[in-house]
Amino acid sequence: MNKNFLIGLAAVAAAGYYLLMGKKQAIENLEIKPIDIAINKSKTNIFKAVFNLKLKITNPANFAVKLKDIDVDVLVNNRVISEFQKNLPVTIAPKTTEIVLIEITVQNLAIVETILNLLNDSSNVSAGVKGTVTTDLGIAEINLIKNL
Repeated sequence: MNKNFLIGLAAVAAAGYYLLMGKKQAIENLEIKPIDIAINKSKTNIFKAVFNLKLKITNPANFAVKLKDIDVDVLVNNRVISEFQKNLPVTIAPKTTEIVLIEITVQNLAIVETILNLLNDSSNVSAGVKGTVTTDLGIAEINLIKNL
């Protein structure tokens, strides 16, 4: 065999190994931290509730990470009031931290009941999300409950 062919083959194998190990490191070290959830009062009414969810995403790896979608349960006072799914065409560059704001709109019968309950007792309200964010490298879990 040609000596240059063997050297090229070894270089391709080394590059492939570096890429696979780098991608593995990226998903293991990716940090998705929900930092805030708040009711968007200007968009919320008796028929729908709109939440603003802030995620702090840190990518310490040498490879970009693409967020594909989010799939969460929306909770109010520890009760699931809706499921939410959304495509996230977001790319987090290598060695960066970004804040991603996601607007979650919930429209169903549970909203009417929840808002009526909150009107009766608005002093003790908690809201949150629990679910997953899918990336091009794997799945990361998120969980946030906040007293409003």
